[in-house]
Amino acid sequence: MLRAHYESEGAKTLEAAERLLREVGVPCRSEVRAGLAGDTIADFARDERVDGIVMGTRGMGAVGSLVMGSVVQKVVHLAPVPVTLVK
Repeated sequence: MLRAHYESEGAKTLEAAERLLREVGVPCRSEVRAGLAGDTIADFARDERVDGIVMGTRGMGAVGSLVMGSVVQKVVHLAPVPVTLVK
């Protein structure tokens, strides 16, 4: 039940982004997956054979990154493709 809720909310969140991309002629496809974010993103890249990953950084800082871990660091470490970070 919780997984269905997250999948539904994720799909709603992506609708606006998809609409904007299509309006400017960028083909897109969205998919919602549940799991540990870094692992799930790297697995998706591997499964779908993507060319690269673009991610935003939240600027948690060194201490926050040490204490909480960093999704970005995990993806950079695990991804089989180049990862571009946007500040």
